Amino acid sequence: MLTDIADLIDEIDIDPPASRYRETLDAFIEVAVRTAETNDLDEILHLAARRICDLVKVNRCSIFLRGDDGMLHGQVGHSYDNSIDERIKRLVSGGKRDLFTQELIARREPILVLDAARDGRLEPLLVRRFDIRDILGVPLVFDGDVIGAIYLDNLADEHVYSHEEIEVAQTFARLAALAIRRAWLMSQLTRRTSIIERQRNVLERLSHIHAELTNAVVSGEDVRAIVQRLVTLVDKPVVVYNESFVDVAYGAPERLGSERPPRLPEKAVRSAWFLRQLANLGPERSSVVIAPSMDVGLTARRVISPLRIEGSLAGYVEVIEIGQSINTIDLKVVEHGATVLSLAMLSERRAVAAEGQAREGFFTDLLQGDRDPAVLARRAPLFGVDLDQPHVVLRVAHEPGADGERSRAAQREAIGAVVRRSAHVACVASISVPGADVFLLGPLDDDTAPALERMRAALEAAFAAPHPSVPLGRAALSPVCRHPEDYAATNRDLAEAIDLLAALGRRTAVILQTDLGMLRLLTGDGRRREAVRFAHDLLQPLVAHDGDASGDLLNTLRAYLASGGHIRATAGDLGVHENTVRYRLGKIRSISAIDPDRLDDLLDARFALQVLDLSTEGGADATATEPG
Repeated sequence: MLTDIADLIDEIDIDPPASRYRETLDAFIEVAVRTAETNDLDEILHLAARRICDLVKVNRCSIFLRGDDGMLHGQVGHSYDNSIDERIKRLVSGGKRDLFTQELIARREPILVLDAARDGRLEPLLVRRFDIRDILGVPLVFDGDVIGAIYLDNLADEHVYSHEEIEVAQTFARLAALAIRRAWLMSQLTRRTSIIERQRNVLERLSHIHAELTNAVVSGEDVRAIVQRLVTLVDKPVVVYNESFVDVAYGAPERLGSERPPRLPEKAVRSAWFLRQLANLGPERSSVVIAPSMDVGLTARRVISPLRIEGSLAGYVEVIEIGQSINTIDLKVVEHGATVLSLAMLSERRAVAAEGQAREGFFTDLLQGDRDPAVLARRAPLFGVDLDQPHVVLRVAHEPGADGERSRAAQREAIGAVVRRSAHVACVASISVPGADVFLLGPLDDDTAPALERMRAALEAAFAAPHPSVPLGRAALSPVCRHPEDYAATNRDLAEAIDLLAALGRRTAVILQTDLGMLRLLTGDGRRREAVRFAHDLLQPLVAHDGDASGDLLNTLRAYLASGGHIRATAGDLGVHENTVRYRLGKIRSISAIDPDRLDDLLDARFALQVLDLSTEGGADATATEPG
């Protein structure tokens, strides 16, 4: 070690006074030895400051080192009470008004200023603040360049700086520059090593984050599962919003409990200040840190990153600074998480669209009736439909010009929402056909005729109410369908019912398909064929029952109609007890669309029997097969 120091001394052109040589060399050796023992630059500079104060016999010293900007930055300050260190560290010398330091750097030799307040080369503010009287500046020169400076003074006390003291200070500074340069290089190396280590840790952390979020995509996790991953990664609350800042998912660390994180205040979302910050987001800036602002109700910092799906804004993901400060890692997590969430949302949208298309295909097959009913029954549960349960079909005519800027699918969804709210029934499938939207409603909790009439009335009231964004007009509601075979015939009849409403000039109405029984026979071509078909549809359940159970429901209905709806007269005509008539009428009500207590149904039944009697011989037998 001493050999290395001697070699360094030989390389420097120094010529200290003989009487102070040993003292100067010992002070330098102490600094050099400490440099070999530690990389703490601050400690070494403090030691150098103390030793040069001892050599020059003053009680205050400050050391400045040159930075990358060419200015001298305060490093340490030493005084008899050591009270200036933090103040010195905040100083920068060598500015335009600091003529003293500029001259020191230019001349590269000691400069003594006597009566600093009058001299004018030092900044007056510093002279007053540090109570400087006389000051000696000594450059730290290494390899011909000024790497720093040492400033010596004795506070406000007078001190005579002898030629010998100035030479000693210059000699020590030249020697110390070697040690200080080495200590500075070692501190820089240590700092860079620390930076590299931190960067390595950050890279490892980011690699882990990348793997975590990639696994989320590969595993097909939904938005809520990904949010929980983000919460684990940042250990802070995470919220996902749609494009209108309505939260759709959130999560928080367990240490914060299950309480929901603070949502973005409406006042903040509407503020121009908040919107301006969001406007800065783009390809070059994928996240923004929103500072707290009591003016708009924000009590914590937040990081917000946009969610984009196929080029369009789909929402935002937010991390809230609660418990721990937001850091660089959090920013990366939010930005990467936004990409993963966008992919998950796109996947969910496509899955919903695919399911919707499959559901529409199933409903189309059901209404067209050209598929095997057994196949349809097997497919139905895939879409949450049980065809063994009672359902009804609603057909809503398109209003002219109703689409506007909205897609047909969006219009259909809006109409479906009105139907669900008003009829209190699930809409399990829907399709758009030329001129109309068709909805499958059910399963029904109550499939009786009065319940169906209540549903019709509720729908008509809802359709009559103003809906500016969802124009509603004519609609027809089917009878209850209980088997796959029921839907195709119902679909055809609903279309005819809508046409009849149009022919009658009804602009807004919801009717039961069965209410148009005789009316539909009075319009259009092919009236006889329609009449036979109407009679068949209405009376077939009674004919089938009579054939299977040796019953006499059809004759009871004829007698009941002939008697004007009187049970006693009907019983007398048939030669049976009145209770038998009541039982048969109840059976008619349960298995067919005829309610003997409703005048409209009795009129339909009378008309159907008349059509049957006039169109065939043998009457009831003709209803056993579908009319040709």
